[in-house]
Amino acid sequence: MKGRELLDKMELIAPEFINEAEEKKPRKVRNAVLIAACIALALSIAVIPLAVKDRTPEKNEDNITDGIEKAASDTDKSTEEAPKESDSYPIPPEPVPDLMYSTIKLLPDDDFVPSEEVADNGVMGDIAPFYESFTEDCDFIEGRVVDVYEKRYEYTVASHKFKEGDRAYCYTYSVIYEFEISRVWRGEYSVGDTVLIEDMQLFCGSQFYMQKGHSYLVPIYNAGEDISIISLNAHTAEGDIKRRTPYSTQYPYHPQIEITLDGYYFFPDEWTTLAEEGPELFRVKDVDFKYGTTYYDDKMVLLDPASFEIRMQKMLSQ
Repeated sequence: MKGRELLDKMELIAPEFINEAEEKKPRKVRNAVLIAACIALALSIAVIPLAVKDRTPEKNEDNITDGIEKAASDTDKSTEEAPKESDSYPIPPEPVPDLMYSTIKLLPDDDFVPSEEVADNGVMGDIAPFYESFTEDCDFIEGRVVDVYEKRYEYTVASHKFKEGDRAYCYTYSVIYEFEISRVWRGEYSVGDTVLIEDMQLFCGSQFYMQKGHSYLVPIYNAGEDISIISLNAHTAEGDIKRRTPYSTQYPYHPQIEITLDGYYFFPDEWTTLAEEGPELFRVKDVDFKYGTTYYDDKMVLLDPASFEIRMQKMLSQ
């Protein structure tokens, strides 16, 4: 009986176990759904703060920008202010770059063409280089060339080449500039006056001519009333031997300081004070002068008016 009862009890327990197992299956599914829902909820909670963070008020971005601008401003204050650019020629940084001659604003220089007699007149010889100290006793005037022309001087000197008492016939030339003064840097002159400047033509093909209509700053001196005569018996000269004007440029064998149409100063670098290296100084490349030697083709510089004023006053005070 005990065995039978045991079997009967097992038959009663088995259906309940089976029923309980069947009831647990959907619970697992429901648990999976619940877990998935929890994961989705967690992800949504994680995404929401990110979205909220991206949509923070714009003043936060402004604060960052303000900080950058403030830092940049502080940096600017602690560094030297960069030089401003000119309308015509941007002020270059160090090292000084080349500026093409073709970009310099000058009037055309084909107004005065020296005659062959002037160009070929004189003797061949070596010309001493220019030094700024040559102009220590010179006057400095700035202005415009109103006119330019040549003058021929004819005279005789005593010559004993053929017989006693003979005289040799000679001639020489000069170039004369009518110069209207716009500024007096040094000297006893008045603005608006017109002075004559005369350069004797003593050496062949060596002079640089100022051009009609162009503006220059020139050092001039009193050369006396007699023309320059290269002759062994110059003291015996008779004839047309008096100059039209006593004023002469100090050194006609280099380009004079020229003022460009936009007010810059264009000149040789042998003016040591005026041509001191600096970020405001341009070196001019591919210069092509029609007259004079080619020596200065790579020795010309350009300087703005304000910087030139400072350097010019420095030179005059030395």
